[in-house]
Amino acid sequence: MKQRSPAAVLLALLCSITSTTFGAASANGDEAGPLRLGLHGSTLGLGANVEFDISESFSARAMFSQFGLDYEETESGNEYTGDLDLQSIGLLADWRPLPGGLRVTGGVFLNNNEVSASARTTGAGDTLDIGGTDYPDARIDMLLDFQSIAPYFGVGWSSGYGRTGLGFAVDAGLLYQGSPRISGSGMAGDCSFQVSDSGTATVTGTCNAPDNLLSNLQMEHSDLTDELEDFTWYPVLSLGISYRF
Repeated sequence: MKQRSPAAVLLALLCSITSTTFGAASANGDEAGPLRLGLHGSTLGLGANVEFDISESFSARAMFSQFGLDYEETESGNEYTGDLDLQSIGLLADWRPLPGGLRVTGGVFLNNNEVSASARTTGAGDTLDIGGTDYPDARIDMLLDFQSIAPYFGVGWSSGYGRTGLGFAVDAGLLYQGSPRISGSGMAGDCSFQVSDSGTATVTGTCNAPDNLLSNLQMEHSDLTDELEDFTWYPVLSLGISYRF
């Protein structure tokens, strides 16, 4: 027997669920089925979600969110330009402790959120601050990301529960994405450097003061990590519309 791929099995399962749901809705008129499709906007981005009722008190949700933004920021006297790239996939379980739309939610997100940033000198007399020391003719490229599996805890409310048709939903919670991971590379004069997400710096090339540059890079990494520690817990607020079949 030919073994089917996980993707093919998942597609077949979704088709089966959808077929069963629409069949039930047609047979029972306005009686609500277990499937709900929706769109949302949140602090994780814009996206779509699928919700399926397991029982009167429990349901499961899958959601995808994405958003991108170019930005400019000044940090330690350096002017950074960069890209904010939000992308996540969530698998959530909802529990309704009372009749109605109130729900308590737990689950996990595949967290691909990241921020890239670059700063560079633009001409004679311009410098970059690295660990408290000004370097002429310099460039810094950084990448900020977080752990890929992020637990989520929250509460929410949705209208129209148990009825066919359009509904609205609001959710608020916290995503635990762990300590920020910062890595980078760049140039300082004739020296090129790399900094790992653990803060280990390496310098290559002929440098006037390689030991100072190493310690300054490690200090800069430590300072940035401390400043971004507040993002260990990421607040999530979501507003959405959906349709129950």
